[in-house]
Amino acid sequence: MSLVVIGICAFAVQYIYNPQLAWASYIEGFFYALVLALSGAFFVSLNYVTKSVWHVPIRRVAEAMTAYIPWTLLFILPVLFNLDIIYEWTDHHASHLHGTKADYLTPGFWIVRTLAFLFIWVIYTSSYRRQSLAQDEHRQRLSMVGMSARYLIIFGFTFTIFSIDFFMSIRPHWFSTMYGVYCFAGMYQAGLCVMILTMLYLRDKNMLDGIFADRHLFDLGTWLLGWSTFMAYIGFSQFMLIWYANLPEETPFFLDHLYGQWKFVYIAIFFVKWGIPFLVLMPKPYRKNPLVLRVMCIAILLIEWVDIHWLVTPEFLSEANKHIAINGHFVLSFLVGMGFLGLFGLAFFKFLNRNNVVAVGEPDLLSSVNGDYL
Repeated sequence: MSLVVIGICAFAVQYIYNPQLAWASYIEGFFYALVLALSGAFFVSLNYVTKSVWHVPIRRVAEAMTAYIPWTLLFILPVLFNLDIIYEWTDHHASHLHGTKADYLTPGFWIVRTLAFLFIWVIYTSSYRRQSLAQDEHRQRLSMVGMSARYLIIFGFTFTIFSIDFFMSIRPHWFSTMYGVYCFAGMYQAGLCVMILTMLYLRDKNMLDGIFADRHLFDLGTWLLGWSTFMAYIGFSQFMLIWYANLPEETPFFLDHLYGQWKFVYIAIFFVKWGIPFLVLMPKPYRKNPLVLRVMCIAILLIEWVDIHWLVTPEFLSEANKHIAINGHFVLSFLVGMGFLGLFGLAFFKFLNRNNVVAVGEPDLLSSVNGDYL
């Protein structure tokens, strides 16, 4: 709750000085908390489709992450009423948009798409949680492969379009074919960190005795190592394709986002999201070392917000301040983002406090605990 209060105060202060930057901070925080929640849904769906057994002790934590998604329907409302402050395409004459893009980027159509995507995610994730909790009572195997396969396909399309609408359209004349998957890669990397930190916390509280073994932690650490490399691959591919093509419609984004202090922010993102995790987690013992994983996960969670900030904020800076990355507005934006993290945490821990922290009705739980799947 303290984080939420701090975030509200930070937004108010920033709004007094610069309303546009305040709303930029708001959409950054909104997206940050949302991707953490969506990563839980992706984790659950992926493991249902592959019929994996190893993940069962972790599944309820991933489901708890999705408990925040219904709240996004409330938190999106301030954005819907302030589109003209955030997005220049709300005035087609001023933004010089024409043709198909002008038809696509209209306030009404944007609102319909955004609400439709959020409703779809709410419906699917609510069904996951409801069926999983019911399983604690009836203890029968769930038939979730078909539903999860459909969700993964729908999620791939909806999240890509949502990322483009929410962030890439801030600069309506710029485009990148890698933008959606870049946001997706950061989403799941950060989500894995939430799962690892939570499982370690629950184990320290003796709530997972005999259930969450070192091999489960090692598997999560291996996932984090692999996904960090995938994140680096996508980030490099996006940069390389734009640099190599050198098209005037594409290059201005990186010219602004690598200008002045922002290039050091980009370097920090590269090393914290991939360079350091790759070197540290490559030795097998470190992938199940609680201290190492805690440090890595906290660092990656923080740099995920920095990455989102790097994508958004330079678009709202004046020419005189475009080179400045670290200042008072950076601190206020960070606090607003932590406010949304606090909201995510409230929904997350409320779900865990009200339900079993492990899917005790899952028939494969014993196999996962005993390692029979190996």
